[in-house]
Amino acid sequence: MVLGIAGDLGYLGLESKGRWTDPNLAELKDKIDTFGTVRGVIGTTITPDTMIYFTAGLAFADVSHELTLPNPPFNGFHQKDSGWATGYVIGGGLNFLRHGNWLINAEMLYVDLGSEKHDYNVTVGCVGTCTDTAKWDDSFLVGRLGVSYKFGPEPVAYTPMK
Repeated sequence: MVLGIAGDLGYLGLESKGRWTDPNLAELKDKIDTFGTVRGVIGTTITPDTMIYFTAGLAFADVSHELTLPNPPFNGFHQKDSGWATGYVIGGGLNFLRHGNWLINAEMLYVDLGSEKHDYNVTVGCVGTCTDTAKWDDSFLVGRLGVSYKFGPEPVAYTPMK
């Protein structure tokens, strides 16, 4: 059995756009740029050269949500909210030891940063203030394939005693 801690930080550049037409066209944009995880890992070997593992922990990301009302009577109302969101990550993977210290890795993670309901106060084109509400669900999958090298002596092949 293998126990460990893993962490990563990367750039995703994920952008999702949507529209609705009730009563005027509205554009929504959800963007996730930088994200990272800090996870615990538990694994076991299923063959002498293959390890399967499960991982779970904390996820964080730089998230922005935007609402734009480009048509009259709102004439370009735009509001953007951004900041760091936190949630959880869960996943698993396989490590294959090949040719001495070289490893081939495959991993799949599900990241859930939660959902947020936001009220937008539209002051342009309304008598007084109009309110639009949007619910944002920030979750995504990350699939990785990789090659890595284990520094140190080459693993010793053990053979059972007779």
